[in-house]
Amino acid sequence: MAYKEFAKVYDSFMDNVPYDKWFDIILNTFRESNVKDGARVLDAGCGTGKMSSRLAGEGYSVIGIDISDEMLDEARRRTKGSGPNSSGTSAIRVAARSRIEYREADIRCFMLNEKCDAAISICDTMNYMLDEDDMRSALKSLYNALNAGGVLIFDLKSEEFYESLGEATFTDENEYGTYIWDNIYEKDERNNYYYLTFFIDNGKGLFRKYTEEQVQHVFYPDEIKAFLKDAGFRDVRLTECEERTFYTAVKEDQ
Repeated sequence: MAYKEFAKVYDSFMDNVPYDKWFDIILNTFRESNVKDGARVLDAGCGTGKMSSRLAGEGYSVIGIDISDEMLDEARRRTKGSGPNSSGTSAIRVAARSRIEYREADIRCFMLNEKCDAAISICDTMNYMLDEDDMRSALKSLYNALNAGGVLIFDLKSEEFYESLGEATFTDENEYGTYIWDNIYEKDERNNYYYLTFFIDNGKGLFRKYTEEQVQHVFYPDEIKAFLKDAGFRDVRLTECEERTFYTAVKEDQ
């Protein structure tokens, strides 16, 4: 579930991900839900901090959590504006330094000392919940992290997306290295398996080989609606965006 060596070059190979489009969905939802400027926002499964830095640039106070130490290291480097994963204007980076705190935590069983006004979990994080128990635990942890009336936004890839990948091999290369991605979707299990082999340039003309296995699970909308309701959320809304669905829900007032 946690990216390790791939974290070092993750963003360089994910440069086609429409973060700006997804961020627009988040900001519009915040405005519609009256999430105030400067509110505290949890970025669960923050990865290399792409969304955390954007939120900080808009003036929000951000707590970014991730299970991967390696991804958090890259997020911190991004905030400082160094390394292959850094990007954005200097103004955004300066804002991020003062408004983002990164912590190692498992989305299924984390606790915060402070409550947040909103929480996001973007770019497949929730697809890494591999069964009903994982998903229920994650949603309950997110519920407990929010103030009453707090807003939760997360996305899930659809089964149609995984079916379109099927059993196939993909490759890519750039100045930092090369990867080979063998993909298998097991429909009976509703699991998609990513077998990654990549070669990272050590900067001295030599490449080191690494391998990782990632697994993502398909959840159906009716299942997620039921899990959200059971966790204590209300006003569940769905927004389709290409191959994924964004779920928005509100924590019950207490």
